[in-house]
Parts: sequence; C-alpha cells; structure tokens
Amino acid sequence: MHIVYCTDAHLSASTPEHPSPRKHRRITYESDIMAKLQWVRDYIGQFDECAVIDGGDSFDRPTEPLVTSIRYAQWWRDIEARTQKHALQVVGQHTIRGYSLASIPSCSIGLVQLMGDALLDTHQWKDRTGFTWNIRSLHCDKEVLLGVPNPPEVLGADIIATHISIGYGYGCTPPEAIRWGSPRIITAAHIHTGFPICEYNGTVFVAPGALARLNADEIHRQPQIAHIEVEAGEVLNVEYIPVPHRPAEEVFDMGGLEQDAEAQQERVEFRETIAQIEAARASGGGVVEDWREALEKMRGEVGDEVVARLIGYCEGT
Repeated sequence: MHIVYCTDAHLSASTPEHPSPRKHRRITYESDIMAKLQWVRDYIGQFDECAVIDGGDSFDRPTEPLVTSIRYAQWWRDIEARTQKHALQVVGQHTIRGYSLASIPSCSIGLVQLMGDALLDTHQWKDRTGFTWNIRSLHCDKEVLLGVPNPPEVLGADIIATHISIGYGYGCTPPEAIRWGSPRIITAAHIHTGFPICEYNGTVFVAPGALARLNADEIHRQPQIAHIEVEAGEVLNVEYIPVPHRPAEEVFDMGGLEQDAEAQQERVEFRETIAQIEAARASGGGVVEDWREALEKMRGEVGDEVVARLIGYCEGT
C-alpha cells in the first residue's frame, strides 16, 4: 500500500471581510497553495492502492472565507474518492480555536468533519495482503503526551499521525526521545522545517515539513511530501518528493519581508544591549559603550519618550 503524507498547507485568502493577519503576502498565495494540493491529488492518482494522511493546519485560520473553505472541501472530497476513504486528517491548532476540538463544527475544517470520519482519532486500513493497519491520530491537544512513555492513547497503533512538537529546536521533543512502544511509523507535523527520515527503537519518523511557506525564514524552502510504501506490517520504503511551487517573489513582497527581517534583527540587538546594560549595572561595572548607538537605532520603533528614559537610565549608572 502506498501512503502519501502531506501537512501544514495553511490555506488562506485575504478579503475585505477576512483580511489576512500576515503581512507581505500577495494575492497569489491562495492559488499557490491550491496548486500544491492539486498536485498531491494528481500524484496519488498513479497508484491503484493508496492512502493519504494530512498532518493538520490545513487552514491558516479557524475561519477562512467561505469560497476558500469550499475549495478545500472539494479537494478533500476528491482525495477520499481516489483513496476509497483511506484518508485521515490530524487537527492542528491553526484550524481550531483555543486548542479546543469542540470548536471544529464552527470552523472551516468542520466541512471535512461533515463529509465523514477523516477527523476521528482511530482508523483501520487493510492492505492488499489482508494486513490491517491500525492508525492513531494525535491532534494538537495531545502535546502533553510527548514526555509520557507508552501512553494508552497510542497502544496497539501501527502508525501514529501527529500534530505536536516532534522535531529539533526550541520547545521540541526529538524523535530519539519518544517512548511510545514500537509503532512502525510516526508522522510529524507542526514544525515547518521538518527533518530527515530517521529510525529509532524500530519506529520510522517521517517529517517532510510544511507545504506552505509563511515567513521570511522559510520562503526559499522546498515544499515536499512523503511517499511511504508498506505491506503486511512492514515499512518497505520512505522518500520525500519535492512539490512544484511558484517562485517566492510571485507569492510574497520580498522587499517588505526583508525590511521586517532587518527590523527584527534590530529588535534582537536592542534587547541584547539592554541585557548587557542590566548585567553591567548589577555587577557594578557600568554600562556597555555602544548602548547609545543601539538606542538611537530603535528610536523610530519604540518612540522618543522611551529612548529618552533609557538614555537617562544609562547615563545615571
């Protein structure tokens, strides 16, 4: 059986009634995401026996414009038809309110819930050999299970599809630290960078990263999906497949992103300077010499009054 795994599409559109909270997106953002989703639909069409796992955060906000929500629902209907209902979705925090699964019916993802059992916690898929694969979804509200060895929610699962912080970096639990028995596969989402295919304690970890490109630090990342081949309880092969996409400059205002990145760097330097000032004051060593330059850089961001107060503070130490 072939399993196609994609995640974090973050489909969104900006309208006067639903303006996008993210700056520097062009109007082409929605069509870029939909084109990638349609590519996934066409990709699975080449297989006689295929299943699909969507790792969550299909929408960028709990409630997207109706036409956008319907476009996605139509795509999912096609996915279910092509996989003979061998398709599931994990629920990410962007698609619901306050990490509450109870809010699903009032959100855009509720259209998927209306169509069937894609959002259920447990699924069973039978491959051509007759082997039954038990799949467990861990939605975004199950973050607490990351540090729990062998929680009852995952016992007996052959595949665990997650939308929690498995990965590398701040606040993440690395794959090698997961202690959930011996599932054949764990799919990871939420962390947009993903990580290379790896195996620990008999479990293959799969994290191709997000289909979407949201921020300045990921606009040049190559979106990809995972193609997993399984049969009779065994994992035969896993590979990442690149997904075609528009050039970043067609989807984002690159100049605006660069300005934001520069402003963010100035804020980081400002905070570091203030931290140095506090450390020097606490140690009785006076203030660092370049504090005045750092404060002047931030005048346009924090205002004259704040800068004046900080200058007075520094001159008095």
